[in-house]
Amino acid sequence: MSDLAWKRLDREIDDLAKADAFGAFELRSYLAARRGRFDEAEQFFLKALSGTDSRLRTVMRFLIVLQAAGLGTKIRDTVVQYRGLIRNDLSAIGTASQMLIQIGSSDLALDLLREAPRLSGSSEGAFDKTVEQLESGPMPNGEEITRAVEFIRNYVRARGSKIEAMQVSSLPFEDGRKVQYYQFRIDEQPEAVADLEWDLFGALGDVNLPSLRAGEVVFALACGE
Repeated sequence: MSDLAWKRLDREIDDLAKADAFGAFELRSYLAARRGRFDEAEQFFLKALSGTDSRLRTVMRFLIVLQAAGLGTKIRDTVVQYRGLIRNDLSAIGTASQMLIQIGSSDLALDLLREAPRLSGSSEGAFDKTVEQLESGPMPNGEEITRAVEFIRNYVRARGSKIEAMQVSSLPFEDGRKVQYYQFRIDEQPEAVADLEWDLFGALGDVNLPSLRAGEVVFALACGE
């Protein structure tokens, strides 16, 4: 966006603040994140949260802002901090758990999903299939994998490429072991993806990832369709 467009949005938020100060703080949080000012975005979020009557909705919208910015560790930290709100709403559990799975925090997603039967009043629920898949697969350290996924996203973006989608699955081996498998689909030609993957694996070697060294998780890049 141009400087002129940013200034126009800032003026419109100033006008909104006269009628809804906390709503304006929430919009400023979103715009700060769009500008890459993530500490500022969090400060505005906390201001919005301090006066809103809809704390859960404010938290969920902030998670969406963090997701768009690719801040996986911030998503995990925010869910942990406001878990008491999220765990008492089925829709919030569903949305937050999917975000957590996509950033590598399957352990925390599973903990949230296990809350659903308590809210639905039934031993069966809409999330049973996801819970079964997570429980049957490996469960490496979620905090560690989240750091790795965020690193991969940032690395790919810094190289000028774009991750179109990410798929998480359980990969079985002949010896009976299962590992968590993360496949990132890149909108590039096969040769470019292969070169990028090679360089990425070299860079991952400098990151402290015991789960990767122990063979508990596999990361791969693939061509997008």
